[in-house]
Amino acid sequence: MKKPDLFHCTFVGSAAARRLAVHRLLTLAAFFMAATGGWAVPAITTQPAGQVIVAGQPVTFSVVATGTVATPTYQWRKLGTSLANGAGISGATTNSLTLANVGATDAALYDVVVTDGSTLASQSARLDVRPASFPSGILRPRPGFNPKFETNSSASAVIAAPGGAFYLVGDFTSVDGVARYGVARFLASGALDPNFVPPVINGNVRAAVVQGSGASAKLIIGGIFTTVAGVNRQGVARLDAATGAFDSSFTPSTNDWAYALALQSDGKLIVGYGGSVRRVDGLSGATDITFLGGLFNGAAYALAIDASGRVLVGGDFTSYDGSVVNRVIRLSSAGVLDTAFSAAVGTTLSSGVRSLAIYPGAVGTGNGGKIVIGGNFSGTT
Repeated sequence: MKKPDLFHCTFVGSAAARRLAVHRLLTLAAFFMAATGGWAVPAITTQPAGQVIVAGQPVTFSVVATGTVATPTYQWRKLGTSLANGAGISGATTNSLTLANVGATDAALYDVVVTDGSTLASQSARLDVRPASFPSGILRPRPGFNPKFETNSSASAVIAAPGGAFYLVGDFTSVDGVARYGVARFLASGALDPNFVPPVINGNVRAAVVQGSGASAKLIIGGIFTTVAGVNRQGVARLDAATGAFDSSFTPSTNDWAYALALQSDGKLIVGYGGSVRRVDGLSGATDITFLGGLFNGAAYALAIDASGRVLVGGDFTSYDGSVVNRVIRLSSAGVLDTAFSAAVGTTLSSGVRSLAIYPGAVGTGNGGKIVIGGNFSGTT
């Protein structure tokens, strides 16, 4: 609606007559705005909220808008496309949208456009749809597990622990407002373990592995740090798995950042660094010089050990001790490059590998011994 042009009116007559005319005009304008909302822009005071719904159940998104005429218009949208009533959708042009029977294809972002001369779009509300049931053995989200990290912080790895407990490692310094420097332990219920209180770590933790079991269990951590509990430990350190206490008896001789860790069946530790892979004694941390780990032209971000003790390494590298490779290699238990494996990989990977695992498969499926990799690649070359 066009604004009344109050600033270009011409009044004639005596001063008293002009004052009366202005007063009447302002009164008329005030009445006009009170009755019709005038040229006010709609304001959304209650935004639609994101929801998580089990498939087959209904969901309703609502919005509250003010500063408009008595009956503004609404148009709900899914991913920017206007919705229409029908096929389980109702209220598409009201302040409340209802989807009667949500399915996987309904999972999306929804918003509403409020119109009264001018228009205003609400914030987007995310709809997540969970399956009504999960097949046996399939991981599923835990509704009550939603740890909060400080702004711009995140977890980089999850490590399983006995009894359903687990560890998160990353670049955070607190979890749910409780100080936790780069590593936190959670109970099987999903609650933060109050008894696991790690020391101050002056950087971020990229990997961890549980060593041993029971009361003597340890947690070896690797990452981008130089001190733990005020003690020099570059890239690798060890904590008590139950309490988080710093273990000063484990003294690895490292001078590089550690991005990946893996334990061998004999207790020795394989460490993936920024440009190499090495093996250290699992008790003392002393470097094992019998392992002929070579040098990469990039970082080693992922490690796995197969049933034969061979070491799989993934990362950003394209050479290993001068040999041309392509971001994933296999080494013998002594650290010797498996050239046949590298030849089989060829040049199929277009970018870096960030994670890998050995898929054991099942009897009769033909999938035993497969290697699953994840990373930045989006295709093959």
